[in-house]
Amino acid sequence: MVYRPGMAPGAEVVSRRGVARLGHIRLAGRIEGGTGIPSPAPRSYPSYALTYVTAGAGRYRDATHDIPVVPGTLILVFPGLPHWYGTAGDATWDETFLVFDGPLFELAHRSGVVDPAQPVHTALPVALWQARLGAFRRRPRASSPGGGDSEGLELLGLIVDATSAAGRTREGVQAGWFARSVELLEGDLETHIGMPEVARAVGMPYETWRRAFRARAGAGPQQYRNRHRLDTAAELLEHTSMSTRDIAAVLGFSDERHLIRRFRARTGMTPRQFRDSRHLRGAGRRPSLRR
Repeated sequence: MVYRPGMAPGAEVVSRRGVARLGHIRLAGRIEGGTGIPSPAPRSYPSYALTYVTAGAGRYRDATHDIPVVPGTLILVFPGLPHWYGTAGDATWDETFLVFDGPLFELAHRSGVVDPAQPVHTALPVALWQARLGAFRRRPRASSPGGGDSEGLELLGLIVDATSAAGRTREGVQAGWFARSVELLEGDLETHIGMPEVARAVGMPYETWRRAFRARAGAGPQQYRNRHRLDTAAELLEHTSMSTRDIAAVLGFSDERHLIRRFRARTGMTPRQFRDSRHLRGAGRRPSLRR
C-alpha cells in the first residue's frame, strides 16, 4: 500500500504493477473525503486511468467538456489529454480509481472502443460498480504473464460494460422530467424514497406524474424502482461475491428473507440458485428476469 501527498486521510492506494504483456494495472485505490485534482489547472497523465465517484458531487473539465459529476459517474482519463475534475469549495467526494496502461488499452483507444470525446459516463448503479471496480483493489497482484494479461482483458471488458450501460441510458432516456425521474428512481437504492417526493422533485402533480411515467416507461414508478432493485441484485450476484444478506442491505430490502422472496417471485430461483446457475453456465447468458 502506498500513499500520495495531498490525499485525503481516507485514501488507500495499492501498487499493483505485475507481469503482463497486453496491459496491466499500475495502481488501484479508494479515496473517501477527497476533492479530486488538488490544483485548479488542467493536468495530463502518461497512463490511462478511471475514477468512479460513489458519493459527493463535482465537475469534469477539459478543452471541450464541462460536465457535472454525481454518484454513479465514471471518468475515463487518456494519456496526454489535459483535464481537471474535482469538487467545489469545501465539498468532498468518495471515489474508486485505477491507473493502467499497455498495448491492449492503446488498441481500444485507437479503434474507438474507448473515446476521448466521451470521457464521462453516468447513471451507473453505485452498489454494482463499486463492487466490480473494488475487486481489482482487493485481489492479489498477478504473478505470471498469463495472469496479468487476463486481468487486463477483464478490466477492458468491465470498461466496455460500463460505457455501454451508460450509453444505453443516454439513448433510452430523454431530457427533462422523465430523465430526472429515472435518475431518482435508480439512485440510492438503500434509502427509501416516496413516490410523491419524486413527483415534487420533477415539478409535477403526483397523479399526473404517475400516469405520465407509466405511459412512458411501461410500468408505474414504484414498480420501475422495484424492478431496477432486483436487476441490480442479479448483477451483484453474478459479478461479485457479496452475500445475499449484504446485497439485501445495500439495496434497501428489509432483510435477507425479503430479498429472497422477491427475487424468487421475479426469476423463479432463489439468489443462491441464480448465482449457482451463473457459475455452471460459465460465459452463457444470464437467465432472463421476468417482467
